[in-house]
Amino acid sequence: MNFEQGVLKYKEGDFEAALAIFTALIQHETENPTLYLYRGRVLTRLGKGMEALVDFDRLVELEPYNTDYISDRGVVLHLLGRNDAALDEL
Repeated sequence: MNFEQGVLKYKEGDFEAALAIFTALIQHETENPTLYLYRGRVLTRLGKGMEALVDFDRLVELEPYNTDYISDRGVVLHLLGRNDAALDEL
């Protein structure tokens, strides 16, 4: 299992398979922001917003000035109904 397979499963809409791949990859590359980004997006699509928020929090920890990560985190906050926090992010 590798990153490309995870992206393929993500694009195919096979989110459970993509989640398994990205989770396994994160166990070996704990500082790779791209893996957290994809897993966070997968979790969001699976309706697991709180789990996704953990990944987006980690992303912002790794790269605090990356506007893409901050924006995605804001979207997750909005989906969780935390609109004031989402607005603060954006």
